[in-house]
Amino acid sequence: MNDPKPQQQSQQQQQQQQTQKQQQQSRVGVLLFSATSISPDESVFIRSGVEQDVRNDGRGRLDHRDFDVELAPLPQSNGSARLRLGRTQVLVGVNAELEEPDSERPGRGKVVCVVKSAPSLAGKGSRKRDVALSGALQQIIADSDAIDTEALCVIPGKQCWVIYVDVVVVDSDGNVLDAIVLAAKAALGNTLIPSLRVIDSEEGDGKKEIELSEDPFDAQPLDCSRLPVAVSLTKIGSCVVVDATSQEEQCAAACLTFAIDADGNVCSTSKTGPGAVSPSGVIEMLKYAGQIAQQLHKKISAAVDSDSSERDDRM
Repeated sequence: MNDPKPQQQSQQQQQQQQTQKQQQQSRVGVLLFSATSISPDESVFIRSGVEQDVRNDGRGRLDHRDFDVELAPLPQSNGSARLRLGRTQVLVGVNAELEEPDSERPGRGKVVCVVKSAPSLAGKGSRKRDVALSGALQQIIADSDAIDTEALCVIPGKQCWVIYVDVVVVDSDGNVLDAIVLAAKAALGNTLIPSLRVIDSEEGDGKKEIELSEDPFDAQPLDCSRLPVAVSLTKIGSCVVVDATSQEEQCAAACLTFAIDADGNVCSTSKTGPGAVSPSGVIEMLKYAGQIAQQLHKKISAAVDSDSSERDDRM
């Protein structure tokens, strides 16, 4: 009789090799911060839990982690916010500067988004990851026309407000892009732009000059009512999870991120990872994303409104 043990070991080795291959494929195009790769056995365990609707941290597949947002942690900035989503932590500072507008858009101001990882998260691929996150945030916040850049123009062709959104990823346990967008929305909602006047030059040459108010309380908030939030849904096996942890991201075949405004409009959609998602799967994921987006909008809006009321009382 043939000994079944070598055959069983061979099958186990094949299973492990297949799992490792799936993990390597899942990392292609997925923005990972985890310094430690999970083992094949851990991957099998995570996938099994997702299939049974019981994730490692006790959540169901469609449960979003609660988050805390602190407004104005950087008092020297025009606006700022710190957001904690599980162990993922993001700090955003917003600064407004008067600069010359782009020649292609002389009647508009600008919004510039930059994301950097904290030194503790720096390592192989960190620069590429930061560039990808910066581009994603720029697309969702700045290039979507969610902020009225015409209102940022001061003197057409001469001076405009440039809104710099600087993000630091302090720590990560997955779903960093969604956390960044949430924190940026909160920080922009906390932002005040100094009041100014455009006056005629004293030289009498027909040129205009800008006179900034010296009163720190004489400032105007940005209109952030159209800013979207981001909701990422990650495909693990045949199932979809919301707000994936870093370990779950290592098991991902694909991830779809929807930017959705407070009215439920989809502002943009992006995909990472090599796995395929069927048209019916995209529709189903969009339905889940819309429901979650409304919850996120309500919590961020409540925090910003509460901070605005407190600020008005101080003034």
